[in-house]
Amino acid sequence: MTIRTKLKFLSLITIIGLALIASVTILGLNRIRDTEETAHRRESYTNNLLEIKARALSTIMLDPTLPETREVFSTAERAIEQQGALVIAIIRRADVKEEFKKILDRWASYLKASQALIRLAETDAKAAREQLIPLYHSEFKPVETALAQFIEIRQKEALEGVATAKTVTQTVFWSVISLLAVVSVVNIAAVFYLSRSLQRGIDEVLGGLEPLKQGDLTHEIAY
Repeated sequence: MTIRTKLKFLSLITIIGLALIASVTILGLNRIRDTEETAHRRESYTNNLLEIKARALSTIMLDPTLPETREVFSTAERAIEQQGALVIAIIRRADVKEEFKKILDRWASYLKASQALIRLAETDAKAAREQLIPLYHSEFKPVETALAQFIEIRQKEALEGVATAKTVTQTVFWSVISLLAVVSVVNIAAVFYLSRSLQRGIDEVLGGLEPLKQGDLTHEIAY
């Protein structure tokens, strides 16, 4: 193998090693980005869900005869509509999205019944107050239960997403470090081999000069 061939071989090893490192790094960074994006997205809409729950809870067992009650329901309706739209936009899984839409439908049913109760209080305050507890159990309790279960599952998924993102980051980091170590060892070995080979070639050339030094001009130097 000539020196030129050996240098090409060393260059090829170096290029392949750098290409592997670059590929693993790029793929790893993309995977880290995806997992972190998923974790952040889950944390984001979990916070929105908690806001929805807080707004919904603010409406239970309010005296329908009080003017403030109508305002509380109006504020809650706007907030839940806004936060609900954000959650639907963030959720990617179709089954989860449909489940949440059903919860919003239950909330809409409770809201409609509550508004009807407020209107009833304008003409029959006693009857309106008597319907508060039945309304809570028949309309709000299903919303509260479904929403609480939905939030619990989403919180677990958010925590799992954070844990997955950390695991992926560590895995990618150590993969790149390991690959760097392997490529470095291979290149060092190739350089060592090449240097030894060059040294042997130089020694052979120097050995071939001895007959010339002794006056044998017909001697040919092997290279």
